[in-house]
Amino acid sequence: MTSTSAPTISQLFESSNTSIIINITESFIKAEKVEEEHEFDAEAAFILNLTIIACLLLAYTIRRFRIYSLPESAGALLVGVVVGGCARLAVGDNLELFEFSPEVFFFFLLPPIIFEAGYSLDRKGFFENIGAITLYAMLGTIISTFVVGYICFFAAKIGLVKNIDSDNPIEALIFGALISAVDPVATLSIMGNEDLNVDPLLYSLVFGESVLNDAIAISLFKTFFQFYNPEKSNSDTSVIAIIISFVFVSGCSILVGVGLGLGASWLFKHTELKQYPKLETSLVLCFCYLCYATAEAIGLSGIMALFFNGIVLSHYNAYNLSIVAHVATEQVFSTFAT
Repeated sequence: MTSTSAPTISQLFESSNTSIIINITESFIKAEKVEEEHEFDAEAAFILNLTIIACLLLAYTIRRFRIYSLPESAGALLVGVVVGGCARLAVGDNLELFEFSPEVFFFFLLPPIIFEAGYSLDRKGFFENIGAITLYAMLGTIISTFVVGYICFFAAKIGLVKNIDSDNPIEALIFGALISAVDPVATLSIMGNEDLNVDPLLYSLVFGESVLNDAIAISLFKTFFQFYNPEKSNSDTSVIAIIISFVFVSGCSILVGVGLGLGASWLFKHTELKQYPKLETSLVLCFCYLCYATAEAIGLSGIMALFFNGIVLSHYNAYNLSIVAHVATEQVFSTFAT
């Protein structure tokens, strides 16, 4: 039998020192990576804030000098073009600093915008013309989606358009839903000017249609996307099933928004939250995100739910808020929407 000698104290000391040095080195490497990520995030935040400041100052200039030929949305686009062009010239194809997470937009930036649209809605003009608005928004958006989608589909079939599935129309319909979501911000900013004396009925119809159009187009987009399977052919796709699914999702989304709005209004009415305006404002903001998250979590349209949630809270809950919270709520959401 061979006997193995036990390690000496000096050997143990050297091995322990080596492991300590390795751990310290790994800690330094991790710390350097964290510091680099922190600097990267700081640079991204710096550029983002400069871009937002430029957009706000340009919006102020447009309003101050009444530059009707350059709407605020077009001005923001110009700022984006300038920033993007400078970034491309400065860093080339390495544009990681300018990447934007879609989830940040959908779950953080979008809910206050949609909620504010319903919360600040002119309910009298909206509901007086609800028939025409619904006809324009829902039926018009559906017709636009299918017309554009099937034009692209048949163009792909005869070879005029490439990179579009010529066997399954769902891909073309997804594009049709995407392109049917119009943004009338520029039109409304011009029509809403008091100096132009636009017919209130015309403004109400355009505004109401624009508010519902985005929600319906996004709901159509999500519905088509759920049914899209590149391996299936045209015969496997049921347009009737898609329309039924869209109507079901839209109806359930509206019910979720109205239900949560009524629940929040009941809570504010039967409590003494008026004594704490800061808590009131915070709760309204939280209910905004809760409605959107609830609808999205159960597979419905958060946008549609949130829009009608804003309408319900504006109609029923505005009287339950204190004066301070009422003003603060309107200002907070209008600021987010801007």
